[in-house]
Amino acid sequence: MIVLARNVRLLERQLDWFPRMRAMSLDISEADTETNEARILNAKLDKTQMLIENLVGQLAQLKEEMNEQRKRRQRKGLMPTSSLHSFAAMDSSLQH
Repeated sequence: MIVLARNVRLLERQLDWFPRMRAMSLDISEADTETNEARILNAKLDKTQMLIENLVGQLAQLKEEMNEQRKRRQRKGLMPTSSLHSFAAMDSSLQH
C-alpha cells in the first residue's frame, strides 16, 4: 500500500517523500571511500618504493661481490685477459 502511494506521488511529481538526507550521506560516504582508496594506494606505493630501494641495495652488493671476485680471479691468473674485458663491459653496463 505504501509503495502504491509512493508510485502515485512519483507519477504526480511530488517528491517530498524522497529521503534527501540519505542521498547526501551517500555523497559523503563516496568521498570517504575515495579518500580511503587513495590511502590504500599510497600505502602500496610506499611499500613498492621500499622494495625497490631494497632491490637497488642488493644489486649494489652483488656488483661489489662480482668486482671482488673478478679481482681475486685476476690476481690468481685464472681469467684470461679477453674475459676480463667482457666482464668489465658487463660491469659498466650495470652502472647505467
